[in-house]
Amino acid sequence: AYNDVESSLEPGEILVENPLQARLVNALKLSGRTVNGLAIGIFNAITDNTYADINQLNGEEKKVQTDPSTNYNIIVFDQALSNNSSAYIINTNVLRSGDFRHANVTGAGSSLVDPSNTYELDLSGSFSQLYNKNENNENAFHVETGSKYRASVAKISGNLQFSLIRSAINADYNDNDLGLTHKNNEITDAIILNYNIYEPFWLVRSWRNQFRIQNQGRYNNYGIENTYVRFTTSTSTLNYTYLSHGFYFHPLDRYDYYEPRQEGRVFMRPKGIGGFAELSSDYRNPFALDFEVNYSRIASFDNTNLSYEIAPRYRFNDQFSFVHSIELRFSQNDVGYAGSLDTDQIIFGSRDITTVENVFSSDYIVKNDMYFSFRLRQYWSKGEYEKFYALLQDGKLTNDEVEFTDNKNFNFNSFNIDLVFTWLFAPGSSLNLVWKNAILHEQSGLVNNYFENIGFLMDSSQYNSLSLKLLYYLDYQQIRGA
Repeated sequence: AYNDVESSLEPGEILVENPLQARLVNALKLSGRTVNGLAIGIFNAITDNTYADINQLNGEEKKVQTDPSTNYNIIVFDQALSNNSSAYIINTNVLRSGDFRHANVTGAGSSLVDPSNTYELDLSGSFSQLYNKNENNENAFHVETGSKYRASVAKISGNLQFSLIRSAINADYNDNDLGLTHKNNEITDAIILNYNIYEPFWLVRSWRNQFRIQNQGRYNNYGIENTYVRFTTSTSTLNYTYLSHGFYFHPLDRYDYYEPRQEGRVFMRPKGIGGFAELSSDYRNPFALDFEVNYSRIASFDNTNLSYEIAPRYRFNDQFSFVHSIELRFSQNDVGYAGSLDTDQIIFGSRDITTVENVFSSDYIVKNDMYFSFRLRQYWSKGEYEKFYALLQDGKLTNDEVEFTDNKNFNFNSFNIDLVFTWLFAPGSSLNLVWKNAILHEQSGLVNNYFENIGFLMDSSQYNSLSLKLLYYLDYQQIRGA
């Protein structure tokens, strides 16, 4: 695989090229809706074999396969029902050549709204299957299955609204071959209350309030893993200024099963509080400004997190606009995984982390059916460890510091440019030309000077890609009529 090539090099071998992306051979998408309200979507794409190029000590070139030729397929049926209700079924399938695994995921769901458009029942679920080649029999597969579901009932109209939600995903569910699963083995229960005023009063154009309380637990051992309470209020004034603020807290200690990086171990994150505030000026003016501040604290670790984001935006005319967003994040005494001394002793560290993120974005409209979009993002994060502790079996940390000599200080950079040209040359049809540039740089130790850090980033290897996408809409009714 891509991530294993460099670590598997033999003495004297040099990695010449290791493509990050596979080459697309063909892609086809068909979609439409019948007169009875049935929407049908079909997508199929094929990628070619991908190889890393390696120069051997004797001067000969060696190729290592990192990704096989793969067929990706998606089929969706979505039926519109009365009262703004709907039902759907979807299947995603991934077939790989050689000894690589296959994957299949099938899901279905329905949203049912009563005739008065007051209440909604939403149900969905999916089933995943991973097919791994059997080492003892190349014609047989070992199948891993998983499932997830989500159910909610809600009042969706009026000033006072509510939602009751239960979602669950078991430990074996995995749709990452053609989807995304952040975490599995989890059950979440949530209650959401909303009180909104939609009609103007006093200096207020609209006012929205939300209270949310949720609990997360492990699917295979349900209990209190992470309880979260949040209140948010937001206001749009008569002069189109937007204000929002809120607070949140974790009233109980949290069980983190991922930070220890070892199956069967857990880290107890203590209870904490936080809050935020946002302000946006009137976007109708040529110049507008967004501002946001966030603060959180875990008292028992003396951990504080503070972030500021400011984003001035300027619209030069109806064709050209520009936005610059800069965010600064400061985390003092953040506690997290640092390493291990042996299989039983996991080391956590207290560290100070500083992050700077700059985003420049701009849109230029050539004419009503042709425009350019530009986005540049530069992300810099550095961390300095001060103290180290051992993780105990109960998930807590030792009171006394432990000696840990590994240099875990880090300096990480990411730089991306996306430039997109779009031409809407016919109804439902478009041509997209996309250029992407990406640079990643990571090193041990600290770099405290911003411009010195930029120098390290610019000296790193770059990844560039140029892609062309043509989408042409075919009207079946017109074709049949012709």
